[in-house]
Amino acid sequence: MYDLVIIGSGVTGYGAAIYAARLDLSVVVIGDVDGGTITLTDDVANYPGYIQLTGKELSDHLKAHALDYPVFIDTGTVKDIFRCKENCFYIVTENKSFLAKSVIIATGMKERELEVPGHDELKNKGVSYCALCDAPLYKDKVVAVVGGSDSAAKEALLLAKYCPKVYIIYRREKLRPEPINARRIEREPKIEVITETNVTEILGETKVTGVKLDKPHNGSDTLSLDGVFVAEDKFPDGTKSQ
Repeated sequence: MYDLVIIGSGVTGYGAAIYAARLDLSVVVIGDVDGGTITLTDDVANYPGYIQLTGKELSDHLKAHALDYPVFIDTGTVKDIFRCKENCFYIVTENKSFLAKSVIIATGMKERELEVPGHDELKNKGVSYCALCDAPLYKDKVVAVVGGSDSAAKEALLLAKYCPKVYIIYRREKLRPEPINARRIEREPKIEVITETNVTEILGETKVTGVKLDKPHNGSDTLSLDGVFVAEDKFPDGTKSQ
């Protein structure tokens, strides 16, 4: 029996493994994507201790740090967890099972993706999900934020510090940010809001060159862009809010 099973082999999972192992706990990390979502990021420049590195490099550093302790890493997907009568947990993967006194679930997050042509092909090639991470890469370029919640407003405001033009494209009639951010959007001349409009396709071959819209904007259903930031709001089951 292990002291701890950690479900998730990303930044949080490896971080938890390091701290647990330092307390002399026996630890297993189980994950189906080694390194987690951060491995999809080309450029990380805001992690303390590293001026700049890729997401894969950061993940590798964390994994190596965890493996400096007696941490066992299993590649797999957890299928079920049972609470045992002996006050422990029974964790089942595709082909293994583990007993543990405690379980930490560190399965992270999944980006709120646009289900349109071009999205998958241009992911991390102009399609982004984090202005805080990637805004400096788009300095002096034209970008769009897709979404209308407060998170979309914050993304656009941050991007406006770097970009000469930022579009907010939203399917509903009116944006729904917090009032203070709504006022900031209205006062920011670099931001243009396009409402009651959907992105139907992301254009480009090796990088984003624009998007197609389901209705014309300024006489064209194509918008030339260098980047698309996805900030679509969804419920936990993945459905879009109405």
